[in-house]
Amino acid sequence: MLYELKNISKTYKSIGETNHALDDITLSLKKGEVIVILGPSGSGKSTMLNLLSGLDKPTRGQILFEDIRLDKMNEESLNDYRRKHLGFIFQSYNLISNLTIKENIELGSHLSSNPLNMEEVIDSVGLSSHKNKYPYQLSGGQMQRVAIARALVKNPAVLFCDEPTGALDEAMGKNILKVLQEMNKKYKTTMIIVTHNPSIADMANTVIRMNSGKIVEVTQNKKVKKAEELRWA
Repeated sequence: MLYELKNISKTYKSIGETNHALDDITLSLKKGEVIVILGPSGSGKSTMLNLLSGLDKPTRGQILFEDIRLDKMNEESLNDYRRKHLGFIFQSYNLISNLTIKENIELGSHLSSNPLNMEEVIDSVGLSSHKNKYPYQLSGGQMQRVAIARALVKNPAVLFCDEPTGALDEAMGKNILKVLQEMNKKYKTTMIIVTHNPSIADMANTVIRMNSGKIVEVTQNKKVKKAEELRWA
């Protein structure tokens, strides 16, 4: 297994109240899959992402990444874990405006000791003809492709995608999901997509539905849909 969560809870205390962001979660995640964590605002899906990525620690329980205890790591070790093994894509693109597309992507390769071929990645996301442009010259969908390429060129074991289509319309959103799906097949990168859009669940191998800090259901899709086949919610 890539990840194993054992009796994970995360609580926050404020003004005498205790908020259970995650409540006794036990879960296993396989390597190489597209995994969708689905739920409404406040369901615990973002907290789950933060714990898996080592951006936060559980109040109780164990988190293992390839049999290594993340919950026991200090901050320096967690930084090393994120640098070596993880890539991140967010709803906001976080590109550097005074760098070209190629230079923005190149930043990702500098964070890795074993990066992918940058020109190949740029071509894979369809940006070869745009690599010498600046972010302001691109559409929203193209900028998100730059963010994907920057994360992928690191050659991460896991790519975390936090609402990657949240700022895009249906056409651009499906296009971005198609790129993610193709990258999963080409590079065997595990994709963990956090979203409130139920349509995206149909392109996943594993779907985790959450509500009120608990896992409501874990399902395996027998037939995985192509991104362009998705009905949009």
